[in-house]
Amino acid sequence: MWNQEMNDAVQAKKVAFKVWLQNKANSSSHLRCTETRKSAALTVKGLNTQSWENFGHKLDSNHWQEWASAEIFPGGQGRHVAYLF
Repeated sequence: MWNQEMNDAVQAKKVAFKVWLQNKANSSSHLRCTETRKSAALTVKGLNTQSWENFGHKLDSNHWQEWASAEIFPGGQGRHVAYLF
């Protein structure tokens, strides 16, 4: 689920990139752009993982175990896709 924290991180990345584009000779703006891009990626990845974990906890434990064992998830052992219905 996309939230305001993710949006702020992506917007900061875009601003840093535009500043770097205006003055490519300035190495500090390139460094700031790189650091901001990495920070935004980590923020989005962490919040996305947290969102999926919250989703999993909302499901019944039986259904979540079926989904976790499906092949569509990394490390899944199943050979079928489980259904929630």
